[in-house]
Amino acid sequence: MVISTMSVSAVSGSSDFNEFIELPYRLYRSDPYWAPPLRSDQRKLLDRRHPFYEHGEVELFLARDRAGQVVGRIAAIDNQLYVNFHQEPVGFFGFFETIDDQDVATALFDAAGQWLNKRELKTMLGPMNYSTNDECGLLIEGFDSMPYILMTHNPPYYSRLCEGAGLSKAKDLLAFRGDWKTIGANTAEFDRWRRINAKIIQRANITIKTADMSRFDREIETLKVVYNQAWIDNWGFVPLTDREMAQMARDLKSFIDPELALFAYSGDEPIGVSISLPDYNQVLRRMGGHLWPFGIVKFLWYRRKINRVRVIALGIVKKWQKRGIAPILMIETIDRAIKKGYVEGEVSWVLEDNQLLLNSIRSAGGQLYKRYRIYQRAL
Repeated sequence: MVISTMSVSAVSGSSDFNEFIELPYRLYRSDPYWAPPLRSDQRKLLDRRHPFYEHGEVELFLARDRAGQVVGRIAAIDNQLYVNFHQEPVGFFGFFETIDDQDVATALFDAAGQWLNKRELKTMLGPMNYSTNDECGLLIEGFDSMPYILMTHNPPYYSRLCEGAGLSKAKDLLAFRGDWKTIGANTAEFDRWRRINAKIIQRANITIKTADMSRFDREIETLKVVYNQAWIDNWGFVPLTDREMAQMARDLKSFIDPELALFAYSGDEPIGVSISLPDYNQVLRRMGGHLWPFGIVKFLWYRRKINRVRVIALGIVKKWQKRGIAPILMIETIDRAIKKGYVEGEVSWVLEDNQLLLNSIRSAGGQLYKRYRIYQRAL
């Protein structure tokens, strides 16, 4: 599709904001693998009262065709916490959606880039909504299945449009899938892992605890301590503020299965965490982006049928890395998931150059099946 005349302008007012929110629901309505997020959640995420805005600024842009119909959108993101932490003048783009038209995509990237450049940022990375702590990455491989909860989805042509607009690869993020029955049947390999794990557990005085939902606030404090130590050296890392962690916890609390939220301790010291979420995308795909009036009924009905789980976080504090703690958490997670009746799982996302974790995932039977890309462009 080629548009002879189009324009890009910043979102101004509630009407523009509503169209920004609504565009993906129109673009993806025929995509069998898209799980539409709740519109209310999208509004909350983009609301300027969100904790991100305490250290960041965002400008939303819409592209319109000659008739005034919205045909694309993008957000330009100035995350000063990232700039200060890394001492790099880097900005971001996110919430990118467009029809299959190079002129529209290029105009959107240009608009975002110009806004970032005016703020003295010299490189644009994305997509990130808003950082690596949130949904990020453009799907470039694995279009034939529905993504797991909090993972992105987009048409295959998006990568072509990005590259046509002068963006290039910065980093790939990988997703691994495993059939629990197949993995669990490999008893010889798992027994070998359990013997190794048992020795490490005894030698280092390791205990594994599940999340205590009656002490949820304290568990979140423990998670924050581990998170900001375990991921600090990862590419693209940005520490979570107290309010961002609290907001994330509130958003995810109703999705958490406490038996799949695991903390590793050495004595009283928290040293690792593995958080897995039931795949509520299996529910969201039935709801059409609405909770009311009938979405809540569908939510309550279909959540009983969830049979997949995603490992969204697996991290070990720095001084305990390379000491066998990650495999302990991984095997414990798989064993618990199988006992609870989950038939399939995903570990995502994993940096393409995190060889230590990649080796552990592959040893446990994980199969690479989706690849996401973070793009970059000099400003």
